[in-house]
Amino acid sequence: MPVLVFLALITGCAKAPESAVTPNGADPDITASPKATTAWPTDIKIHKNADGKVVCPVMNSTIDSPDKAVSYEDYKGVRYYICCDGCPEKFRADPEKYAEKAVSKAKAPQ
Repeated sequence: MPVLVFLALITGCAKAPESAVTPNGADPDITASPKATTAWPTDIKIHKNADGKVVCPVMNSTIDSPDKAVSYEDYKGVRYYICCDGCPEKFRADPEKYAEKAVSKAKAPQ
């Protein structure tokens, strides 16, 4: 019996999902990132600046679209798209700092 459980665990994790899925009724501006491996959450907000553009919370650089982002980080119900390879580690080290910075810059006139 323990062998069967072990085999089930191994084979159940053998294949990752092929692509992300955007659920019906999702914001049409939002597209699934090719880097995502799970279904798109329906209750998460996307961080955008005052002009409605996706912005990296670390570098404050505009990202053309979510699918052009290197990755994303979800923090307190908000998805922050990341512009470059160096930013995810910085964001994870102090998400409160970068989330607060992103929100204050989003409210500032551009």
